[in-house]
Amino acid sequence: RLIFAGVCGLILLAGLPANRLMLLVAGRASGAPRPLLALTNSLMVNITLSDLLFLACVVPVLLLSFLQPDWWLGPIVCTASQATNNATMFCTFYSMVATALLRHMAVAWPDVALPSSRGAHLLLCGAMWGLGLTASLPNWLFQRVVVEEGAVGAVGAPACLLLLSPAQASCYFSLLGALAFLPCMLGLGCSFSHVGWLLWTRPR
Repeated sequence: RLIFAGVCGLILLAGLPANRLMLLVAGRASGAPRPLLALTNSLMVNITLSDLLFLACVVPVLLLSFLQPDWWLGPIVCTASQATNNATMFCTFYSMVATALLRHMAVAWPDVALPSSRGAHLLLCGAMWGLGLTASLPNWLFQRVVVEEGAVGAVGAPACLLLLSPAQASCYFSLLGALAFLPCMLGLGCSFSHVGWLLWTRPR
């Protein structure tokens, strides 16, 4: 446990300054005159903010949780940290997928006019956060601190768990795969295949 706590401490020490530097660089470039560059830089700012939120709200909780064998940080921290973990993970994932698809559009259809207004950038980044928060809803609703059953006559240990029945868990992971991951994977697969086909059929 102490080793994992030390790893979390190193992640904090290295991650916070690195992401602040990335935010500074990407933030300056987000107003680039080219629409594609401006959009992808806005998504990079989105990814950096998501990583900073993860580092500020999730990694310290992990570090502290490794200091004790049982959950000792209370129900609010349990629910909020796990929900933030899921929200930031999916926000980063969707932002990376959107970046890849935008770059594919620039290669496959270079004449397509991409939106360049600040409102379009905010709408795109807000959509990534909306998708991330939607994916974290089960954590907000069902993540709780429960006392696990111990040996006969022994007091159980508290644990931070996602309280889903087997049927609910099956439904949750099926929906997660079908709605959260599968469309993105299919989109990326089609995107990379199309780029490969364009390169293969390009006149030499």
